[in-house]
Amino acid sequence: MDPLSIIAGIIAIVDSISSTYSAIREIKGLPKAFEEVERNLPLVKETLQIAEQQLHDNFPSDAEKSAIEPIIMACESKLKELNKILTKIQKQKKEGNGETKDWSSLGKLYQKVVVPMGKAHRVESLMSAMIGSLKALAIHQMFKAATQPQVGKLEEAIKKLSQVEPSIPDSDFELGRSTVNQTNNDRSNGFLCTEGTMHNVVGGNVWKADQNMNFASDTCPTISQWLESITTPLHFEEKLHELLRIAQRSPGSGNWFLKLPALSDWIDGDLQKLLAYGHAGAGKSVLASIVIHHLQNLHNRLYGDHNVACLYVYFDYKKQKAQTLKNILSSLLVQLLRCSRKVSHEVQCKFDEWRQKKPFLGDGEYVDMITSQAMEFRRIYIVVDALDQCCSDTSTNTLSEFLDIFCKLPRTFHSLFTTRTYLHSQFLRPDYELEITAHPDDISAYLDNFINSRQVMRSIVNEGHFRNHSFHEHLLNSIISRSDGLFLLAHLHLANLASTNTLEEFENTLDNLSCDLTQVYKAALERIAIQEDKQRNTAIMLLSWITFAKRPLTIAEATQALYIQNASRELSMSGYVRPKVTLNPEAEWALTSVCAGMVVGVVEKKTTFLHFAHRTARKFLKKHLLVECRDAYSVMTEVCLRCLIDTPVKPPKEKTTAQNTSEHFTKNYPFFHYAANNWGFHMTDKVKGPVYQLAWKFLSEHENKEKLDRAVSVMEDTNISREEQFTGLHIAAYFGLTSLVQKAVGLQKPLDINSRTKRNETPLHWAVSRGHREFSELLISQQADLKVQNDDKMTPLHIAIDKNDSDMAYLLLSDGCAELELADIKGYTPLIAAVKKGNPKLVQKLLRLGAKTESEDGDGWTAMRWAAQLGYKMIIETLVRYKASVSSPTKDGWTLLRWAASEGRSDIITLLKGMNINLDEPDEDGKTALQWAVRYQCSMATWVLLQAKVNVNKRDNTGMTALHVAAETFRQSVKGNDVLWLLLANGAKVNTQTKTFGQTPLHIAASEGSESAIWLLLSKGADATKLDVNRRTALHCAVAGDHIQAAQLLLWKSADLINAADHEKRTVLHYAASQGNAALVEMLINWDADIDARDHSGQTALHIAVLQSHDDIAVFLIRKDAGLEINCKINRKKVSLDDLVLSMNNTAIMGVIDEVRQSRSSYQA
Repeated sequence: MDPLSIIAGIIAIVDSISSTYSAIREIKGLPKAFEEVERNLPLVKETLQIAEQQLHDNFPSDAEKSAIEPIIMACESKLKELNKILTKIQKQKKEGNGETKDWSSLGKLYQKVVVPMGKAHRVESLMSAMIGSLKALAIHQMFKAATQPQVGKLEEAIKKLSQVEPSIPDSDFELGRSTVNQTNNDRSNGFLCTEGTMHNVVGGNVWKADQNMNFASDTCPTISQWLESITTPLHFEEKLHELLRIAQRSPGSGNWFLKLPALSDWIDGDLQKLLAYGHAGAGKSVLASIVIHHLQNLHNRLYGDHNVACLYVYFDYKKQKAQTLKNILSSLLVQLLRCSRKVSHEVQCKFDEWRQKKPFLGDGEYVDMITSQAMEFRRIYIVVDALDQCCSDTSTNTLSEFLDIFCKLPRTFHSLFTTRTYLHSQFLRPDYELEITAHPDDISAYLDNFINSRQVMRSIVNEGHFRNHSFHEHLLNSIISRSDGLFLLAHLHLANLASTNTLEEFENTLDNLSCDLTQVYKAALERIAIQEDKQRNTAIMLLSWITFAKRPLTIAEATQALYIQNASRELSMSGYVRPKVTLNPEAEWALTSVCAGMVVGVVEKKTTFLHFAHRTARKFLKKHLLVECRDAYSVMTEVCLRCLIDTPVKPPKEKTTAQNTSEHFTKNYPFFHYAANNWGFHMTDKVKGPVYQLAWKFLSEHENKEKLDRAVSVMEDTNISREEQFTGLHIAAYFGLTSLVQKAVGLQKPLDINSRTKRNETPLHWAVSRGHREFSELLISQQADLKVQNDDKMTPLHIAIDKNDSDMAYLLLSDGCAELELADIKGYTPLIAAVKKGNPKLVQKLLRLGAKTESEDGDGWTAMRWAAQLGYKMIIETLVRYKASVSSPTKDGWTLLRWAASEGRSDIITLLKGMNINLDEPDEDGKTALQWAVRYQCSMATWVLLQAKVNVNKRDNTGMTALHVAAETFRQSVKGNDVLWLLLANGAKVNTQTKTFGQTPLHIAASEGSESAIWLLLSKGADATKLDVNRRTALHCAVAGDHIQAAQLLLWKSADLINAADHEKRTVLHYAASQGNAALVEMLINWDADIDARDHSGQTALHIAVLQSHDDIAVFLIRKDAGLEINCKINRKKVSLDDLVLSMNNTAIMGVIDEVRQSRSSYQA
C-alpha cells in the first residue's frame, strides 16, 4: 500500500483514539498512563501530518517508499491495537449505563485483555513503541529537514512514558503455580530458594531447583517509582559514593571509629541512639559514609543477615528546599523497600489506594508505611549526617518534626547522627554522645598519601628524614597538634607545606602552623598573594569562579573560562578572542596547586569537578574574596558572553558530520555549554556598565543571530533549546534581564515586544513561564499583547495559572486587557484552568472580572464540574455565588446534585438545600439524587437527603424506587445495611413493584442472596407472596440464584411458598433441579416440596434433572419416591421417563430406576 494512504489512515485512527479517550476520561481512578497517552496524541498527529505533507510534496521513489513502509506499518499496528483496547473499555463503560464510573471494575476488563498478551501491550508501552517508530521516521533522510524539531519532543515523550506509573504492575504478568517465590531488587543479588541450588555465571545467576518454582517479579521497583513520582527524589547514594571516593584515597581511614566500644554497642548491642558531634571540618561526613559502607558489607543480603537494613540521610544546607520532611521520609521508605524481600500490607494498601483515588499522603502516613515495612527486620540502622544543616526555620519546622519522628520509632531502629558541636542534642535526647575529631591514624594515612603524590614534597621529606630519622614522626605530630581535631585543618596545613621549595622553608612553615581555621584561610590567601603573577592571578580567578559559579565547574570548563578571562584583559572590549583550549594530563594539578589547598578535584560520573575542600571555604571567601575581585559578577558575565560571541559557530572544514560537530565543541569549547546556560543568570547579579553593551550586542545584532541560535541549542531546558524563530528579547525574557531591557527602552533601541517564535510564543509567554514578574511588568508597560495564543492556544494568563503563579496572574489581570474567554487547546478558559488548580482566590478574581461560569471545555465540562470532580468545596460555593448553574445537566446528563449524591458529598447537598434547589429533580432516566446516593451506598448523603424531606418512594423510568436500588446493592458493602435501614425508617414502601418486571425490593434482595436485607424487609412488612410479571415469588428468585440460606429464610417466614408456581407452572423445586444444586434440592424436599409437581409441559423436577444430566439430583429424587410413571412432553410429543432416560443413553439412571421399581414391587407384595 502507498505510504501516503497508510499515514492518512493512521491519522484517522489517532482521531478515533482521541474521541474514545474523551468518553472515558471521567472514569474515577483512571491510571496516569492513560492520561500520558492522551497527552501525546496531538504530538503524534502533528508529526504524522508533517510526514504526510513531505510525502505529498517530494514524490518519493519506490526505493524510498520501501524503506519507510515498515516503519509506518509499525506505527499503524500499535495504534490499531491501542484503539482496540480503548474501544473495549468505552464499550464496557457504555454498557454500564453510565454507572461504571470507577476504574476498579473497568480495570478488570483491561487486565483481562492485556495480561495474556504481555507487558508490551499496556497502553503506555504501545504508545511508547509507536512514538519510537515515529522518531525513526522523523530522522529518516526524506523527512529530516522538516521533522527535526519533532525529534526532541518525541524523545521527551518516550522518556515521560517510561517514567509514568505502569497501568498494570509488572507482577500481574507473572505466570505459574509454584510454591516458591524469588524476589529481586536493585540493591542486591540475593535470592530466596528452598530445596534447590544456585550456580553463578557471568552476568547473572542460574537456579537448579528440585521443585517447580515461581520467579515472581518484586513489586518494590513499581512502588519505588510511585514514591519517587509523588515526591522529589533526593539521591543520597550519590553523596555516599562521593564521600567514599574521598575515604578511599587514604586506605584504612575510619577503622579506629569502627572499633570504638560505643559504635560496636550501637551496631551489635542495645545502644539505640548515638550522637557523634564535632566541629566543621572534623571529618564527620566521611566517617558516616565509612559506617554506612561497613554496615552494607557486613549485612549484605547475599552473604549476611537478611533481617537487617541500613538507611541513610545526608542533609545539605544548599538543598534545604528539596529536603522537606515528606521527601526525606519517602527516600527512607524507598531505601527500605530496596532492602526488603516483600512489601508490607500497609504499603501495598496505600499504593493500591493511590492508584484508585490519588489521595494526598501526609507525613504520618509515610511514617506508618516505614514502621509497617520495618516489621520484617530485626534491626534497622539509620545514619543521619549533618543534622545541623537540616532546615530549622519555623515555617517548615522540618528539623523539629524530623527529630520528633525519630523519638517515636520502634526500638528495632538504631540511629546514628552527626552534627556540629553542641547542636540539637537537647532535642534528640541520644543514648550516648561521642565527639569526633581528626584521628591520628587517619591524618597519618592521609599524610603519607599526600606526600607520595607530590614529588617536590616527597623529596623534601626524604631529605628531612635523612638528616633526622624522627623527622616524619615530628611532621605527623606537628600536623596533628596544630589541626585542633579538624581534618580540614590537617589538609590545609599539608597544602601549605606543599607550597614550600626547600627543607628550611618547610620546617619554618611547619613551626608556624595555626590552629585557627580563619587564620589558616587568611594564610592561604597570603600564600596565594606572594606567588608569581601568573599563578596568583590564576588562583584568584579560579577561587572567584568556584565561589560564584552557578554550579561546579569541570577541569576543562574552568581552564577555558580562565583562558578567556586572561585574553579579555589583554584586549579591548571589541577585540576578538578565540576561546579554544587544549587540556593536558597536568591540568587538574595546574589549577588546584595554586589555590593553597582550598580547592580539590572530585570525580563525579567519570568527570572531575572542582570543589572547595570544605564548605566553610566558600563562606569565608564570599566575605574576603570580593576585596580582590570587586567586580567578579561582571567579569564572569563578560567571560560567558565572550565565549558565546567569539566561539566559531561552524566547525573547521574537515569536520562535517553532526557527530564531529558535537565532538568539536566538546573538545575545544567545553565552557560553551556552561556559558550558554548561565550567562543570563550571572547577568542578573550586580553587573556593571560595559557588560550591558556586550549583552545587548549578543542579543540584538543581526550578525550574532547564528551565535545566539547556537547558544540556545545547547541549553538544558529542552522547551527552549528546541524552539525556533526566537529573538534576543525572548532570551532576555527567559533569564529575566529587566535592567538590560530597561536600558534599551531608555535608549530607544528598537524592540519587537510581540515578536513570536515558531510556536507563536511572545517574550511575555516566556517571562510568565519563568516567573519573572518585573520583566513581565516591563513588557506590559510597553504594550505587550496579552491575548496572543501559542500553538497550544495558551495565552500568558493560561501559563501563569498553569504554573500556579497567582501574583503573575493578578498582574496580567490588573489592567483589564486580558481576554477571559479564550480557550486553550483542551478548551480550558482561564476560569476552568484556575478551578483545576484549586486556586479559590484566583477563581473569585476571574469571576469578579466577568468570567463566564457556563463555558465548557473540549469535553463539555464546565468550571463547576471540574470543581466538583476535584472536590473543591470553597470553589463550588464561590461559583454558586456567581450564579453558576447547578441544576441544568451537561450533554452527558451530569449535574452537581447527581455528582454530590454519587460521591457522598453531604456538605454539597446541604449547600444545595440551602439554595432551595429541588433535590427530587430526576435525571433523564428518572433517577433522583436519593437513588444515586443509595446506589453508591453513601449513607451520610442518604441521611442528609432524607432529612431534607425528599420523596423516598419516587420512582425512576423503570419504576424502581430507592429501596429497590438498596436491595440490589446491599451485598456490595457493609454500608448497605445502614442505607437500607435509613430508607425503611423513613417511610420507604416495601411492596412497590417495578414497571417492567413487577419486582418488589424483596424479589431483588432474594436474587442477590442478601439475607440481612431479606430479614429487614420482612420485618418491615414485605409480602413474600407478591408475584412479579412472570408470577415468580421472592423464593423463586432466591433459588434461581442458588442462594440456599436466603431461600431458607423466606420459607421460615412463609412456608406456603414451597409449591408456588410461576407462569410456566414451575415450582422452586423445578428451579433447583435445573440449577443442578443438590443441596438446595434436598433442602426443598425437606420443606415438603411437591416432588411430582408438573410444569406446563408435564415435566417434574426429575425430568429436568435427567434432561440436564444432573445425575446426582436424579438419583436423589428417584430414591425419594419421585413418580416414575409420569409422562411429559418433549417437542410436543408425550414421552415416558424410561424413554427419556434411554434417549439420553444414561444406563446408570436406568439402573437406579429398575432397582427402585423392583424395591417398590417387593414392598407392595
